[in-house]
Parts: sequence; structure tokens; C-alpha cells
Amino acid sequence: RPKGVMHTHANCLWSGERAAKSFRLSPDDISLTVLPLFHVNALSFSFLGPLTVGATACCIERYSASQYWTQVRNYGATFISLLPFLVRTQLALPPAENDGDHRIRAAAYAINCTDREREDFEQRFNVSFINLYGLTEALTSVLVAPLDRNRRWPSVGMAAFDREVRLFRPDGQETVDEEVGEIAVRGIPGRTIMLGYYQDEVATAATIRDGWLFTGDQAWRDSHGYFYYIDRSKDMIKRGGENVSAGEVERVLIEHPKIAECAVISVPDPLRDEAVKAYIVAEVGEEITADEVTDHCRRYLATFKVPTIIEFRTFLPKTSIGKIEKGALRREVLVA
Repeated sequence: RPKGVMHTHANCLWSGERAAKSFRLSPDDISLTVLPLFHVNALSFSFLGPLTVGATACCIERYSASQYWTQVRNYGATFISLLPFLVRTQLALPPAENDGDHRIRAAAYAINCTDREREDFEQRFNVSFINLYGLTEALTSVLVAPLDRNRRWPSVGMAAFDREVRLFRPDGQETVDEEVGEIAVRGIPGRTIMLGYYQDEVATAATIRDGWLFTGDQAWRDSHGYFYYIDRSKDMIKRGGENVSAGEVERVLIEHPKIAECAVISVPDPLRDEAVKAYIVAEVGEEITADEVTDHCRRYLATFKVPTIIEFRTFLPKTSIGKIEKGALRREVLVA
């Protein structure tokens, strides 16, 4: 069930300052977004950040894939924020000679796409993704890839301006390098992290503990201090004593040339606690079988990670910013 996140005026001021410093925004920059302002991505990066430094913020009322780069050029945009659905709808358009003709110097990016999609997009549209990780409870960025150094894709970067970030094991101890743990960010409620959840003291106390905001997201850190996102804790599937990351399975599935979209969730299993279920949307004009999906997964995944239940759909439920809404798929399973 969605929880109301309470933000203060101070939260907004710090969010704008952090976004401005992360992307080195100046009064000469022009930000353009097609994302809704009730979502923290557009609010923080595309709106509060530019306004903090006296730059220009352009908010497009509706997203049109065919008009997007024309709008970018017409407004003289220098900064944009991208998500997978924007990347994929742009790549689906026929190439044009002026695809790379624009003033964009920085493109914030959230929610990993495939390596092939990133490479194709960056080459075709002459932009470089600045990968990041953030959440509503922290308004917004926690980790951001550096602008001038190796970004180590698919890393989501290093601690953002004013952030202290650590990874914790379930027993409360910090992890060592290359060990998966829960992302936690130290902060001041109502200033650098949320004030709390609206009328939910229990959930607030469970999330903010000893000055740390525990995100529920899993990641690991390399020896250079770069973080690599794994999955939401609730997207870790417990199968016969083994942990399966739904995100890892999805990254393998989406590499199949016949698969346009996919989502992986857990479903009850009487023998192994939980089973791995995959929802598949085929590319337009393509047909794919369950055996093809299984064979593809077996090439790149351990046996216990291969989906045992495969369901084909013509579309998957989406949120307002184009993310696949797994909650709706989980509710279908519960009702069934």
C-alpha cells in the first residue's frame, strides 16, 4: 500500500542544491522535462535544481516521442532527465540525420536499461548517461555517477553532495567491498531526508533508525567506492534457500531480441517457498515460445534462477513515469 512521504520546505531547498551541484548547473542552463512534477525525478532534477541556480526549467505538458528532440532543439535545452521508456520509444523511431544535433551537455539517467540500449542511444543521440540512484524518502539523489571520471557503467555512482551512504547486512553490521547489503543514507529528518510517513509512526520508525534512512534497496560497492544497484528487498525471491534477484533475471530476459518488455516476480511454491515467474511482452511482429525463453535464461543464469512459470502478455501495467507496476502483478497473483 502506498505511503505518504512528508517533505518540508527545507527538504526542497536541499534537494535543489544537491541536484545543482551534482550536474554543475549554472544560470545559463536550460532544463527540459516531459516527466510529471508530482514525481521526485522531475521535481528535483528538472525543476528545483535549475531554479536553485537561476537557470530555466521547461516543463512539457505531454510526451510525444516524435516531437521530443524537436522540442529539445527549439528550447535550446542543455540538461535532460531520462528513463527507460523514453530511451526505448526514441530508439524505436526511424533514425534522422539531425538526431545528434542539440545542446545537451548532461543527461541524468535512472533505472538501468540494457548495455545495448545505452550504447545505441548514446551513439545515435550524442548524449552520455549520468547514472544515479535516489528515492522519494530522500528527495531524491543519493548516489550519482561522476561527471569527469570513469562512470563504471552500470554503477549508479558514488555518494552525492552532502550524502553519507553505507551498506548493511540483515544483522546490522556493515558489509565489506563486493558484498551485497541494504543501502542506508544518513540524514536529518525534514532537511536531508523525509520528515516521515504521513500518519504512520510505525513505518517511519522502521525506516529511519539511529539517524539512518534504510531504503529497502540492495546494492554492493567495489574497491573504488562505486555502488552497483541489485534490487528492491521485496524483489529478492527466496527459492529453496537460494536468493534470486528479479532484476538480474529481467536483465537477462530483455537481452533476447524477441522480448520487448518483461517483469519477474515471486509466486508461492509448495516445495521451494517461492517460484520465479516471468511476464513477457514480445516485440511487435515477433512470436516467442516458453521454451525459447527458458533456453535463453539457461545460457546466462544458474538453474535455480531460471523462471519456471512464464506468462505472455500484450502489455504490462505501468506507473505514471513508465515503470512497470509490479504491485499490480502481485495483486493479480494474490487474487488468483
